[in-house]
Amino acid sequence: MLDPTYTYMSASTIERRNQRSSIPWEAAGFLLRHVARESGLGDMVLATDEGLLIAAAEDRRQAERVAALGPLAARGPEAVDPALAFKITGGRPIQTYPVQVRGRRFHVVGLGRPTALRRDVQAALDRIFARRSDLQN
Repeated sequence: MLDPTYTYMSASTIERRNQRSSIPWEAAGFLLRHVARESGLGDMVLATDEGLLIAAAEDRRQAERVAALGPLAARGPEAVDPALAFKITGGRPIQTYPVQVRGRRFHVVGLGRPTALRRDVQAALDRIFARRSDLQN
C-alpha cells in the first residue's frame, strides 16, 4: 500500500540519483535498488499482474521467482503454497505494493519486515516508463 504521509525522500531526490540509464527496466532497477536500501527490503522487483519480471534491484534469477510469487501474495495467503513461498523467500515475509504505471497495474514486491512504500515511487516509475514524446509535452 502506498503511504500518502510517508515522504522520506522527494521525487526530486530520486531525480538526482547517481546511476542513470535510458533503458527503462534498467532505470527502474536503479530506483528499486535505492528504495530497497532505504526500506530494508530485499529482492525488490517490479512485476506484472501476471507475475512477469519487469525490473529488479538485484539477482535476476531470484528476482524472477519473487516476481512470480508477488501477485499471488497480493491476493492473500490462501493463494500461495506455503512450501513454495518458503523455498523462494527463505521464510522472509513477502511485501507487495500495487502501483499504476502508464495506466496499468503492477506490483512492487520485496522481502522483509512490513514497511510503507514511499509515495513518490509510483510517480518515478510512471516517469521512467513514459514515452519520450510524453516527457517533451
